Amino acid sequence: ATANAIHPGIIHTPLMRHYGNMQSMLTKLLSWPFTRNVERGAATQCYVATSPLLDGVSGAYFADCNPARKSAHGRNPRLAKKLWSVSADLAAAYL
Repeated sequence: ATANAIHPGIIHTPLMRHYGNMQSMLTKLLSWPFTRNVERGAATQCYVATSPLLDGVSGAYFADCNPARKSAHGRNPRLAKKLWSVSADLAAAYL
């Protein structure tokens, strides 16, 4: 089993329907150049999950179907240990 992180980008979905009309229109106008459709947003997840080129690759970060540099927090081993511990505790609470 492998575990990788994926950044899908900003996906254009109908989630904005819950905002008021004016706020929704303004948000769409400002974010439009950066958004992508659902298919393009899912491309990186599909690639990482199915590509034979990534067999055995684990602990990596991907954006736009390519390996990407992790943030400073993503490269911090102390934070990684803490996240693992908190995640294990939360998972155990639901078993």
